[in-house]
Amino acid sequence: MTTVHENIRALLDGPPAPSLDSLEDVLTTGYAHALGLEGQRLRIERDLRRVVREPGPPSGDRNQRIAVLTSDLADADRDLKRLRALLATLRKHVQAGSVARR
Repeated sequence: MTTVHENIRALLDGPPAPSLDSLEDVLTTGYAHALGLEGQRLRIERDLRRVVREPGPPSGDRNQRIAVLTSDLADADRDLKRLRALLATLRKHVQAGSVARR
């Protein structure tokens, strides 16, 4: 995740204006990473539903698993939100024509 963020930040913050090819590479990688995060988030949600629906009385172990999965889900949501915001900013730069057309 850090590398994707660093690459996007470098394109947004660093001189000179990036080429269209480098921009497209970073956007493609970023969108692929976002899809991976979506998949991870869906797996966490599925696991959380499974643990919550387990038969039997609540237990300390089950409550702990629910807490960990809930935290993992919040982390995935946060990471996905940050990545989408960066990608949207990068996309706006392209639409505004601030990218060099080399």
